[in-house]
Amino acid sequence: MAHRTMGELMTRKVVSVRLDTPFKDIVRTLADNAVSAVPVLDGPGRPAGIVPVSEDLAPTGGDRGMVEERCAP
Repeated sequence: MAHRTMGELMTRKVVSVRLDTPFKDIVRTLADNAVSAVPVLDGPGRPAGIVPVSEDLAPTGGDRGMVEERCAP
């Protein structure tokens, strides 16, 4: 397997959501942008967590585990 750099693998068009983004809009954002996760930003625009695609995002999955904390306050 050839070695690739992060620059070759990463998404350059960053799509994010806010802490107050409704759950259905997060699901739509993931699908519309064909991404497997979106960063969640707080009021000032700092990273607050990440929402990965998971079974919890199924239409009947509810809001369980919506934001996976990645950044300490």
